[in-house]
Amino acid sequence: MSKDNWETPWDMIDIINKEFPIGLDVCTDGTNAKCSMYLTDSLNAPWKFFLPNDTYVWCNPPYSDVQPWVDKIIESRLPTLLLVNASTSAKWFHDIINIASEMWVFKGRIAFVDPTSGEPVNGNDRSQVMFIIDGGKDLKVRSVDVSDIQPYRKNYKDYLITRCSQ
Repeated sequence: MSKDNWETPWDMIDIINKEFPIGLDVCTDGTNAKCSMYLTDSLNAPWKFFLPNDTYVWCNPPYSDVQPWVDKIIESRLPTLLLVNASTSAKWFHDIINIASEMWVFKGRIAFVDPTSGEPVNGNDRSQVMFIIDGGKDLKVRSVDVSDIQPYRKNYKDYLITRCSQ
C-alpha cells in the first residue's frame, strides 16, 4: 500500500483542533476523514461551499504530489492547515510559505497511522511542517515537540477507545 494513504493520528488532530477548528477535510478517501465534512474529489470542487464558518480546511495531501494542493489552497484563499514534508527545495514549499501566517516546525517525527493496522508507526524518515494559512501578514515560526501533539503514540488504541466513548 502506498504511503500516500497513511493518515494523521487522531491525538494530533484533536490537539490541533483546539486551536484551529477543522471544518473540512480535503485529502481523504472518505474512510479516514478528520471531520464530518469532507470531499473525496476536492481538487475539482469549490471548497468555499463546503467549509463551515470560522473553521479551517485540513489538508494532509499525498506527499508524492503536493503542488496541485498548494495551487488549490492559493486559489481558494480559505483558512487552511497544510501538513507536509519539510521539502524546502521544492517549488510548492516556497509558493506556500509566501502566503502562510504561521509554520509549525516539528521537533521529532510524526508517527503516521498505517491504514491496514490502524496503528501509528515509528520510523518516519522525513520531517514535517504544518502551514497555517489564514490571512496573517507576517510569518511566525513555532517549534513544536511531537510528543506534545502526539501524546498517545504508545497507547493509541486505548486513546481511540476513550475518544470514541466520549
